[in-house]
Amino acid sequence: MNRRSFAEIIQFNNDLFSRVVNDINFEFISKAYENNTQEFHRPSKGYVEISIHDKEEREQQNRLNYLLEVISKCIENGYSYSDIAVIVRKNKQATMVAEFLSAQTDPIIPVLSGESIVLSSSVEVGLILNFLKAFEYSDNHAKLFILNFLNDSASQKDYLVFFERNKDFYRSINLKKVLNAFSISFDFMKYECSSLMQKIYLIIAAFNINKLNPYITQFLSSSFDYIQTNGSSIAGFLDFFETETDRISVDVGSENAINVISIHKSKGLQFPVVVIPFGSWLDKEGIQEDFDWIEGEDLETIGLSSFICKVSETSLENLNRKKLFEKEKEQLLLDNINLYYVAFTRAQDRLYVSLDEPPKSANSKVHVKHYISKQVVSHEKYDEGLKKLIFGKESIVVFPTKKNHLIADIPVETKSLVNEVHLSLDNQRTSFQLNKDNFFGTTLHKVMEKVEHDFSKAFSYLDDLKKTKMIDADDFEKLNKSLTGIESSKELFSYFTKKYMVYNEIELISGDGNSFRIDRLVVDECSKCVVIDYKTSEPMPKDVKQIQTYMNLLEDANYSVSHGILIYLPDLRIEKISNQQLFNE
Repeated sequence: MNRRSFAEIIQFNNDLFSRVVNDINFEFISKAYENNTQEFHRPSKGYVEISIHDKEEREQQNRLNYLLEVISKCIENGYSYSDIAVIVRKNKQATMVAEFLSAQTDPIIPVLSGESIVLSSSVEVGLILNFLKAFEYSDNHAKLFILNFLNDSASQKDYLVFFERNKDFYRSINLKKVLNAFSISFDFMKYECSSLMQKIYLIIAAFNINKLNPYITQFLSSSFDYIQTNGSSIAGFLDFFETETDRISVDVGSENAINVISIHKSKGLQFPVVVIPFGSWLDKEGIQEDFDWIEGEDLETIGLSSFICKVSETSLENLNRKKLFEKEKEQLLLDNINLYYVAFTRAQDRLYVSLDEPPKSANSKVHVKHYISKQVVSHEKYDEGLKKLIFGKESIVVFPTKKNHLIADIPVETKSLVNEVHLSLDNQRTSFQLNKDNFFGTTLHKVMEKVEHDFSKAFSYLDDLKKTKMIDADDFEKLNKSLTGIESSKELFSYFTKKYMVYNEIELISGDGNSFRIDRLVVDECSKCVVIDYKTSEPMPKDVKQIQTYMNLLEDANYSVSHGILIYLPDLRIEKISNQQLFNE
């Protein structure tokens, strides 16, 4: 039972992978997936969009532009950056995506990527260091790097082969002529007369490198620190960064940042929105080794118990080991299907995937990516004009899902706090169609959600509500009284200090599928939890039962609960619920 993903996500994945497995028609793979159908618990509010790209649309930049469009649309629909995960196959792609998104300025897009948080991940940092090597020491491999950077249509592997075959060419190549050939304007005379730091800035300017890129920002900071301490020796500088680029971490985002993550790192995780911009990869990427050990009784006739052999159809067939190749092929297919399955099932609300079109020639070598795209374009819901397969609708969300890394063993989701609020236009004014008490309670929770260790954001938010006439004077006074009372309370003071980690408005789901929301959960340095709940009605026995339920859920999930606190507002009556009461009732 999948309790976190919307029905469309689960139904789509069930249908797609069932079709793919049936199409591949390997008994080994069919058995692996025969009991893999997920049931769903959440309603039909999800969205799936699979885009097919032809040869002209496959270019890296087109995929990145598609990614940017999806992100912009999700933000417009009410999601936060932290609700979005970009899942990629390779770490190199993670770095590329992180750098591309970090380079955006309108708007600025915060990024968090565990795959690319060191300086060595940045091609731009590599370019600066290699330019220094190439100019100062005529380093051949540095020239190779620069050429590779300027002509990114060729792979570095291709250049390495060319380098080995044409060493004399690299020894005689003129860096100035190379830059001219690529229309790079560079003042070499000024460069030679400049300090090391100035040289770095000249390189950045010549290649139009974004100085706001977090990798470049960190590199400049580290360079300045190094020069201040060790001087401006270029040799020493290069020696230092030769090793330290793998160690110097980069702050590439904030708490509200897009997650850029590899498939392997995404296992066990869930995200409201998942985007897979490079959804097609070759099966050979799953092969760990090109060679393997071959064993068999018939080998004893030649005096061997085993020998190493290249794993290919031709070599194994010649050795009467074709079945071994078929077994290897099956395992490889299964490994890649599993990768796709992991990537596609990380989404809770929305899934966006960009795929290559399936091969048109029957003679083309078929990979798992082709089985996937084939089932997409042959699906009855596939739109040939749009080149898209769409499930569900892109609904606008009011308050997106908030992730919580504390309650790791409990599925976490956040419902809209204003599900019961209906807005209608009456003489160009907005009126709330719900009773006064409920409105006060809902608004109070929205205000308190702004409070972590500082009440200023909550007071500012409250002022904005008043200025925009979202609340009347009476409600403003009551809310202000509530906020001021909590802030000045000696009994509550410590729970709003940096002594505790704070988790506001987190949602817990019990084992039977019931959902519960904790207004405020604070955790001390010893991992002791305190559960806080705000009430705007008169005290009732059910309030104690409710907070005890929260405490029990946390205890069941192996979290240590100190106590619970009920805060009745606006009059600030406080009731403490001890942990002992959990076991006495």
